[in-house]
Amino acid sequence: MTKVAEFRLNKKNSFIFNMLSLIIFIIGFAIADIIPTESSGLMKIEYLTENNNIFFVFLVPFAVVLAHELMHAAAYKIFGAKLKFGYKHFSIYLTDISGTLFTLQQMTIIMLFPLVSLTAITIIVANILQQRLFLFLLAILINVAGSIGDILLLTYILFKGRACRVKDEKNGFSLYKANTQSSS
Repeated sequence: MTKVAEFRLNKKNSFIFNMLSLIIFIIGFAIADIIPTESSGLMKIEYLTENNNIFFVFLVPFAVVLAHELMHAAAYKIFGAKLKFGYKHFSIYLTDISGTLFTLQQMTIIMLFPLVSLTAITIIVANILQQRLFLFLLAILINVAGSIGDILLLTYILFKGRACRVKDEKNGFSLYKANTQSSS
């Protein structure tokens, strides 16, 4: 196997990912705020801060980030990963320390599992517990915004080579391609 590319989480990449996530969150929040409801907008600041809602406004981001990372962990474990959690440059991450080389299909599942599953679960629960709809919308916005890095990294892998294998490494990953032997 020959290394053909790599990605490292550094201050610049982390800043870009976090700013894109924040922009997506703000756009989603603004769109939700103009959706007409009984409270004239699902995400009105006044509504978020009344009664006991403020407690949940701080609890939801923590719960979503934790659930998001645990879902990544579950997807990794399906493919035999040995995991280590980390935090660097204002980014939480998981690293597989087993040395496994993952296929594109495996990485797609690992990277998108939290976005798809957590969003679906949140929509189902929101339909059951409609009295706190704004909290579920907040959870979906946080999950989608937090998935921006996953989507960008998967896109990077796709552009660098669909036939590559991905080795997760501390603070990033490397892409490997099988050596081809020429016949004489």
